[in-house]
Amino acid sequence: MSDLPGYMRICLITGKLLSLAILVSGGIVLQILACVLYNNWWPMLSVLTYVLLPMPLLFFAGSNDSIFSESDNSWVNFTKFLTGASTVGGIAIPSILKHAGVIG
Repeated sequence: MSDLPGYMRICLITGKLLSLAILVSGGIVLQILACVLYNNWWPMLSVLTYVLLPMPLLFFAGSNDSIFSESDNSWVNFTKFLTGASTVGGIAIPSILKHAGVIG
């Protein structure tokens, strides 16, 4: 565990990472359960944002840059834009489906 960065060690020691993993997995389970109970699978489109949200950061930002730090690198700025757009999409997809009357 000594080869991990300091912020990761603190996160593992305090249990924040474990609680975050439990909350995210619980949210996904509840979303699947809601789709099964109402026999409507359109809300599962928002699960795509769970998968797509971290991808730009993993591919373009690298491990040295934080999402909150300022950078002159255009790829890092583009990554931050894609992450923000994906976050807005995660909120917009259920809103659009509700407005269209597809979900209850």
